[in-house]
Amino acid sequence: MTRPRPPTPRRAPRGFLVRGSRLPQLADHEIAGVPVLPLAMALNWLTGAAPSGWRADEPLVLRDVRVYRKCVLSGLGGAGHRLDVRVAAATTGAPSRWEAELRDETGVPHVGAVLERADAVPDPGEWTTPEGLDGPASADVYDGHVLFHGPLFRSVRSLRGVSRHGAEATVVGAGELGWPGDAWPLDAAALDAALQVALLWAHGVLGEAALPMAVAECGVYRRGPARGPSRCVVRARKTHETGARCDVAVLDPDGAVRFALLGVELVRRPS
Repeated sequence: MTRPRPPTPRRAPRGFLVRGSRLPQLADHEIAGVPVLPLAMALNWLTGAAPSGWRADEPLVLRDVRVYRKCVLSGLGGAGHRLDVRVAAATTGAPSRWEAELRDETGVPHVGAVLERADAVPDPGEWTTPEGLDGPASADVYDGHVLFHGPLFRSVRSLRGVSRHGAEATVVGAGELGWPGDAWPLDAAALDAALQVALLWAHGVLGEAALPMAVAECGVYRRGPARGPSRCVVRARKTHETGARCDVAVLDPDGAVRFALLGVELVRRPS
């Protein structure tokens, strides 16, 4: 007789209310005039859902990050939105793998990932300046289209250049932008900066604006707020019919890798 499989361990949903009074920066992440939850903020909450047995400063990796559908925050200025992070032990792979999803108040999932402890911290020497960088035509990278972000999300301070091989920029985090609070599992502003530089690279190789839709692996090697301006490097991987793929990292002022996002899938943004 076949023995029944033991139930998958689950953790109670971790819920929170997203309102403009608590997170005023989200009003500066608008697409077509409507606030949309940035992927970096979702990854911040998924990181915060790591199992309680893991140390708060322990490096971890979010694998197979997927954006199922955009999370529109049309009620940001009013009653807000109730979001939940749901976590369960993965049904496949190592027992240390946990599946996490960010869901809205109706239970619809918006972003999902698999949480694991990091095997090792990457060597900063892997993130050299890409070849053939051309400087930006303008010092202001926030053109309202490719980078549509308002003041509290303008985390790219200077763009060194872009080429088909990648890009490099100086970026800042939540503290420099004046985001309220400091209890961040990861610095979502600095992580969003990495994705913004990836969007600048994608525009350079595609000639069109893009959006991040998936990340094969997001390594979080330093938790909490970033300290001071940081170096951001994009490494090109490939372009294809619907978009482009790259790797991108944020390196702290001391040279250590804070984040490394591998296999970032950028898709052409609908007009």
